[in-house]
Amino acid sequence: MKYSIDICEKLVQLVSPVSAEIIQRESKMPIVKISAQEVRKVIQIAVSNPGLKFNFLNNISGTHLTEISEEGDIKSRGFALLYVLSRSDDFSSVVIGVDLPDLNPSVDSIDDIFGSANWFEREIYDLLGVVFNNSCDLRRIMLPDDWVGHPLRKDFQEKSSYNGIPTTREDELAAVRVDNL
Repeated sequence: MKYSIDICEKLVQLVSPVSAEIIQRESKMPIVKISAQEVRKVIQIAVSNPGLKFNFLNNISGTHLTEISEEGDIKSRGFALLYVLSRSDDFSSVVIGVDLPDLNPSVDSIDDIFGSANWFEREIYDLLGVVFNNSCDLRRIMLPDDWVGHPLRKDFQEKSSYNGIPTTREDELAAVRVDNL
C-alpha cells in the first residue's frame, strides 16, 4: 500500500464543505480527519468519485484514548477509529480518521457501502463498545453474548472467572526460570 498526500488533499477538496483536515502530513501514512457525523458522506465520495475510486476497504480499527494522571488514574478521552481505503488499480490508499466521545460512542455503519465493514464494525463493537448505527448485523463476534464489558477499553477490569471458569492461570514457566533456581 502506498499513502499519498496528493490523494488526501484531493479527498479534502472534494468533501468540502465537510470539515476535514489532513493530520500526520509528513508521515508515510497521512490521515484525513473528519467528524463522526460525516463518515458515510466522505466514504461515499471516496468510493464513487471518478477521480478517487477507492473500491476496497482494508481495515477499520479502533482504540480507546486515555490519559494517566499523576496519581495513576486512567481518564478516558474517547475513542478513535481509522478507516483504510484502497484503490485496486494502483493500490494507493487513504486513511480516514474519526474521534468519538467517551460516553455513548457511536458512528454510522458503512456496511451497505462495503459488505466487509460489518466484520470490522462487529469486532470494534464487541471489544471497544462503539455502536455502529443502522448496521445490518451488530452483535458480538468474539465474546459470548452474556459477557459483561468491552475488554479493549483501558479501564476494563477483568473478572477472576467467567461462568465458573478461571480467566487467569498460574505462570507455567515459573519453575523453569533461571532466576528462580
